[in-house]
Amino acid sequence: DERLKCFKCGKVINLGDIRYKVHIRIESDFDGYINEDEDNAIDDLIRQIESVKQYELEDEVYEEMNFLLCLECRKIFAGELTGMYADFGERNGKLKWQ
Repeated sequence: DERLKCFKCGKVINLGDIRYKVHIRIESDFDGYINEDEDNAIDDLIRQIESVKQYELEDEVYEEMNFLLCLECRKIFAGELTGMYADFGERNGKLKWQ
C-alpha cells in the first residue's frame, strides 16, 4: 500500500489532509578531548571499533530520520519533546546548544 500514513498511529493521510514532516538529524559531537590518563585508552577504543559492524559505527556518528505525522500525533510528539526538554533542564540547569 503506497498511501501516506502517519508514522505514529498508522492513520492514512489523504491528499489535502493536514500532515507534518519530521526530520531528525543526530550527529556525534566531539569536543577534541581524549582522556590520556587511562592506560591504553586508545588501544581499547580501537579494539572496540574493530569488534563492531560498520553500520553500527555509522549510526553512532550520524543518523537521519524522516517521517510524517497526522495532526493528533504531531501534538503528542511535540508535547513529549517539550516535556523531555523541560525535565532535562530542571535536572541539569540551562541547556547550552551550539
